[in-house]
Amino acid sequence: LRASESPLSLTEICRVTSLHPATAHRILDVLERRNYISRNARTRRYGLGFDSYYLGQTSDAMRVTAERTRPALQQLASEFGVTASFGAREGTRVILLAQAHPVEPDHPLAGFERYVDAHASSIGRVLLTPLADEDIERLYRDVPLTRYTRRTTGSIAGLLRDVAGVRESGFAVDEGELRENLRGISVPLINQAGEINLAFWLVYNGSADHPLNLRNALARAKEVSEHISSYRTVG
Repeated sequence: LRASESPLSLTEICRVTSLHPATAHRILDVLERRNYISRNARTRRYGLGFDSYYLGQTSDAMRVTAERTRPALQQLASEFGVTASFGAREGTRVILLAQAHPVEPDHPLAGFERYVDAHASSIGRVLLTPLADEDIERLYRDVPLTRYTRRTTGSIAGLLRDVAGVRESGFAVDEGELRENLRGISVPLINQAGEINLAFWLVYNGSADHPLNLRNALARAKEVSEHISSYRTVG
């Protein structure tokens, strides 16, 4: 997969490796579950996952994109007083590739600086939208949905309803699913092939004296994303 310039189908992988399709499929399934590879739900092709990213094995384009996002994240963090993150899904979690915090030292994602569970975060629900429902069910087949708060989705059926709502609206909202007082929004981005691989995530500690103007935040996140090379916002 590293040597290929584009994702590979199961047939192509079998041809290169001389593996039987059933054997190759079992190996690919394990690698996908361990986040070393990812499978596109639409094309059924396989590419490197984000655990490989941290081992330095993914494309230079993704690393450049993450670096170019940092100034945009700082701009969003300063303008709205939020923690602004940029992430991608790896299995049932979201890896936060870059992050910027507001002035306050006690930022709302303390303890979640690198990973968050997809089912309990708006950014995770956004990044699950490209998957078909049956692929989401397969992904969570052996993975329990941790209940962080009373608002956390605790069933696959509930998660599918949440993801369907995000597909319809084009964005997702945090309402205390990860932490009781955590509020925020997530905006998806798509690459030039029309695939959602990345998303912005703006979160803050919810309180009466810190209302987040959802409309303005969404508009600014979309505007800022236009400056990121090779990506554009949905809608």
